[in-house]
Amino acid sequence: MKIKPDWLQWLHGYRTREIALIFGGCPDGLFATGLELGAGDGFQSTLLRKYVGRLTATDINPGILQLPPHDGLDYRVLDAEEVGDHFPPGSFDLVFSSNLLEHLPAPERALAGICRVLKDDGVTIHVVPSPFWKLCELLLYFPNHVVVLLEQVITRGGGKVLTDKVRRHVPGGAGGASPQEPDNNPKVQKRRHSFVYRWFIPETHGVSSGHLEEFGAFRKARWVAEFRRAGFRVERVRKGPVASGYGFGLDTLRRWLERLGFTSEYIYIATKEGHTCPYVEYL
Repeated sequence: MKIKPDWLQWLHGYRTREIALIFGGCPDGLFATGLELGAGDGFQSTLLRKYVGRLTATDINPGILQLPPHDGLDYRVLDAEEVGDHFPPGSFDLVFSSNLLEHLPAPERALAGICRVLKDDGVTIHVVPSPFWKLCELLLYFPNHVVVLLEQVITRGGGKVLTDKVRRHVPGGAGGASPQEPDNNPKVQKRRHSFVYRWFIPETHGVSSGHLEEFGAFRKARWVAEFRRAGFRVERVRKGPVASGYGFGLDTLRRWLERLGFTSEYIYIATKEGHTCPYVEYL
């Protein structure tokens, strides 16, 4: 029995909304060349492909090379902080990332590299979580744990699920160590908190050392300043969709919050300082 929607299906639906919101006014094939940083499972790359003649999708995880091929879409393993060293200057009309920059220890290095590989009349677009998303992450973390546990208990046989969880996390338990969750911050070594702590309080989402620091790291003013220091002019900052961060669905509540002006992410649209860009009018 599922209480929440299927996670991957929900996530792909959310990413589809995100791309439609950003590029919905663009004609197909508007950008001759494009670069995606932090492509993850590649789903969003296939959506971007509609607007880019030749798209290079990159990720630090080598698993990206195992994704199925698509016409006009190349996959490459790449650390986003080293993007400026891997492509000639002025290679791309579009450089895009979604929920990547907050995971980089040195985002200023990545932005400087993006400025180098972007054409003078190109545009770069980056999606970064907002402080409201961070608030939802903290408030809904424990309720999400409860819902997931209920799903497991109902689906896999009652009390045995609870017993197995305890045995996996108690020193000397027969189940051994708990499986590691996918690491969104592979370049940062974080303190591993206790099982009890992690039941009530999440680890920080990005590279910040604490939750208060992360609220500040997600502020719009912080990222506008980062883009300007890297040589960009921020053309506009758009609000993205609202999401719980845990795939609860709750579409009626989401739409209500969006109408009130809340957002779970900011979309930064920037061009090179001192240059004109023909793409901005579509965005």
